[in-house]
Amino acid sequence: ETLPGCVRFEEATAQKELQAWRSWVQARYPTMEVAWGAIAAPQADSLSVNAHEQQVRVFSAVPWYNWEAVWRHWDGITSSKSWQYVFHLLDHDKDQVISRTEFAYAYNKTTITTTTHAPGEHLRGNGEKQQQQQQQRQ
Repeated sequence: ETLPGCVRFEEATAQKELQAWRSWVQARYPTMEVAWGAIAAPQADSLSVNAHEQQVRVFSAVPWYNWEAVWRHWDGITSSKSWQYVFHLLDHDKDQVISRTEFAYAYNKTTITTTTHAPGEHLRGNGEKQQQQQQQRQ
């Protein structure tokens, strides 16, 4: 059963969309850095992480709410939900942002193997899985 405001995650669909996007982005941009600068960096936020109360690390990442704008650069979109599927697939650490590392992985790899979600997992419309996680804890 799909929760209201959610869509069923289809990993096969996400993999197919990602492979098609990868072909496009590699043909259009000669390196991951050029692709990041052209389509992702304009949508990225600067984030800081305080590691061990002493070291602050600042990095650039595309948050969930801006990923659709990155995705829309591609003229091969087959579904209005494909950006959500691919975001979920790429966000390996599930922190709701696509880091430069995750973007590089998408640009360079032929397959992404996911182990942090179950097949058929439901995605919340705003990128959060809180309700589903609460249900699993009960």
